[in-house]
Amino acid sequence: MTYSHNLDALAPEKRNQLERALIQEIRRRENTNKLKALYPNEGELSRHNYPKHLAFFAAGAIHNERAAIAANRVGTDGKNLPYAGDSVAHDFLGDTLAQLGGEPAVITVELDLPSLRAFRDRFPAHLDADRFTLDA
Repeated sequence: MTYSHNLDALAPEKRNQLERALIQEIRRRENTNKLKALYPNEGELSRHNYPKHLAFFAAGAIHNERAAIAANRVGTDGKNLPYAGDSVAHDFLGDTLAQLGGEPAVITVELDLPSLRAFRDRFPAHLDADRFTLDA
């Protein structure tokens, strides 16, 4: 399949067909993107107003005996939509390794694999896991 980057080179009917398909796809994505509705960056439902939302990541680390890292962008995008940041990293016990606010930053965290393995040896909760499959 060949794509043209010059839309003016397309026949008018083909261009209209492409435009209709793009509009339909944009609407489909807007209607199925629940992430924006569930985890908004601002307003009364913003994650800043729900500290338990942030604590969820720490709990996930503890109960699943795995590190939990949640990253989010900061600033505004090309459509002037704001992003709050609040990236966080927890170790397998739920202890916070790093937590960022609303300013751009890059961090590195070290995960302690020997400590995780030693903990799993003393508390082998993973052996209680049920075996299952998901069939389409």
